[in-house]
Amino acid sequence: MDERNVHGGEVLRLARELGVAPDSLLDFSSNADSLVDPITARLAARTPVEHHRYPDDDCTELVARVAAHEGLATDEILVGNGSSELIFLALAALPVRSAAIVAPVFSEYERACRALDIEVRRLVLRPEHGFDFTDADVDRLRALRADALIVCQPNNPTGALHDMARVLRGTPHPFVLVDNTYREFLHPTDAYAPNFLRAYRALAAPHARVLSICSFTKYFYCTGVRLGYVAGDAETIGRLRAKKAPWTVWRFAEQLGSAFLDNIGEYRAARRGFDALRSSLADALRATGAFSAVLPGHANFLTARLADPAASDRLARFLLARSLVVRQCDNIPAMPPGFLRMQVRADGENRRLVTAIKDFAQNAP
Repeated sequence: MDERNVHGGEVLRLARELGVAPDSLLDFSSNADSLVDPITARLAARTPVEHHRYPDDDCTELVARVAAHEGLATDEILVGNGSSELIFLALAALPVRSAAIVAPVFSEYERACRALDIEVRRLVLRPEHGFDFTDADVDRLRALRADALIVCQPNNPTGALHDMARVLRGTPHPFVLVDNTYREFLHPTDAYAPNFLRAYRALAAPHARVLSICSFTKYFYCTGVRLGYVAGDAETIGRLRAKKAPWTVWRFAEQLGSAFLDNIGEYRAARRGFDALRSSLADALRATGAFSAVLPGHANFLTARLADPAASDRLARFLLARSLVVRQCDNIPAMPPGFLRMQVRADGENRRLVTAIKDFAQNAP
């Protein structure tokens, strides 16, 4: 596996190396929800690009809409250039010398810690428990002293949905960073409302400052726009704001973010029936014979373990030769070998992927 492929969605690089047009590759490796592309394309087309003036560095309009969506005050919200900027910013602005990271998980947390000389202390969850917390894991978390706790909810890449009451109650960590990038995919289930900052605050120890980092990228299918926000108490958000570089969010992104929230009902309506689509893909992947396990999904992707974990590279190359791109998970911190992550796309596209995987499994040496 190419170690540069840190995130998935590396279509431009892959197309350049293969000498093909980017649109010729069907990208299952990105977790942005391609099913809502028509809505986002329409909103983007009618959003002006104000090239002739500086953006509003405070993103006043978007902050007001985000605050209303979160049920918070405007001074508890900071908008940034995607969640990646905000992860680095939070760890740089706060007095964090060590971080307890619940893994396997998105690699940017550890990358930020390395860049900032922050010691990483992993709590590794196991596949035999669905990558979720056992009682023993909760005990280990309490004993894992660090300045910050970092957890992704729902988790990328495992798709696990944690009981945040177990995670937050009695936490000894002064700061808790919850990456809620995939939270909107929980709507309209019972798990949606409990995964807002206002719910976390009621669970966390009184001394803990909880931050919720959110991204527009996945739910609204805008990977090229770069837009996210962090929610927290006003004092902590003020510390982040004081360290943030100016003008990292252009006016087009701010206006488009406002349009997303103004039209969130349309996005939700477009996703009706998605659970059945995801379940159908999971069943089809199991039927290929290529996988020993397909993990339950709580977002817009599925993660599965190959029956032969050593076949990950061969399958990825086999699929790429058929213009299909999947996310190999072997370079994700603490991920066991042989897992692939795949976006749930339209039914016909999903069937194309399943057919290719089945061909690989039937012809494997």
